[in-house]
Amino acid sequence: MNAFDISPVTAWSQMQAGQLQLIDVRSPQEQRAGCIAQARTSTLAELPSAIDPAKPCAILCARGISAAEAVLSLRQAGHRNVFNLAGGFVAWQAAALPIVDADHCFERYQRQMSLPEVGEAGQAKLNNATVALIGVGGLGCPAALYLAAAGVGQLILIDPDRVERSNLHRQVLHDEAAVGTLKVDSAQARLLALNPNLKLRRHAVALSATNAAELLAGADVVIDGSDNLASRDASHVYAVQADLPWVYAAVDQWQGQLAIFHVNEAPDAGCYHCLFPPVTGAAPPRTCAEAGVMGVAPAILGSLQATQAIHCILGQHRGLVGQLWRIDLLTMQWHTTHLHRDPQCPVCAPKGSRKNTSESAHQRATIT
Repeated sequence: MNAFDISPVTAWSQMQAGQLQLIDVRSPQEQRAGCIAQARTSTLAELPSAIDPAKPCAILCARGISAAEAVLSLRQAGHRNVFNLAGGFVAWQAAALPIVDADHCFERYQRQMSLPEVGEAGQAKLNNATVALIGVGGLGCPAALYLAAAGVGQLILIDPDRVERSNLHRQVLHDEAAVGTLKVDSAQARLLALNPNLKLRRHAVALSATNAAELLAGADVVIDGSDNLASRDASHVYAVQADLPWVYAAVDQWQGQLAIFHVNEAPDAGCYHCLFPPVTGAAPPRTCAEAGVMGVAPAILGSLQATQAIHCILGQHRGLVGQLWRIDLLTMQWHTTHLHRDPQCPVCAPKGSRKNTSESAHQRATIT
């Protein structure tokens, strides 16, 4: 091996410890021979943008030849922490390291990849994506289920709560045996039973302004299913600052609402704070325990959040960016409102034109 090589055994050990990323540059046809579940996929041409500069990276090809040439070019271009997986996939197989049956993966997602909007390239995007879910409750449960089923590679689950029996009519990741356990633990068991190749990061803490950057690091999309304004505001502000799509939903009794906020994608629509500016001294929104909720309402809204996240991952922002969608499941009436940016918004307006949030006279959303 040369100085830029890393052996399959060493690479696997470092991957297990979270110290190394592996990028597979083989063609879809070559990947039929088998895949490595923890690997991201990329073409050789797209390698520079696929590499996370914060973590050492190994490049995998069929026999280590194309990857070695790519590593040399990347290092000459300034990527100093890139290595060639010596011997490529052939050496990985010879070392008897874990391999996912590619035919099984293709069979699992075949109906999805038949869609022209997905295909093999789109499925690879889903596999490489990380989605953060704030809350593993009524909204987070269906969202997580369908993202895992769709083949999203990694989910970040953030929720400090434990399962209560009163959750079970709407929080479908949990069951009677899970009552009293942490929601992130209950969710992990169900999601891995559905998709064993799924990677999970669990945080049994409340998201706040002080820990948002740490908990949401690496996310490509943030789904808000929080049950309190502090966590919702913190994740939203982080998403604006990090230029991430933030998928919002809320439910109340039989009603629900949904939107995607991505300021750089739809600057005229603004952000969540443009729509619902906080009011100093305002009463907190009522909870499900106070108002009641029909279990299918968060199921529908959470599934739609997963749909919108998939749109974002596939690069199809023609969903609800810039719009607020509302539905009443009792009357089956729905309507869409186009959103507008507040030029003095304290979150997304240019510095110098922002106003103090305490000056706002608008009403904060009552739906949670």
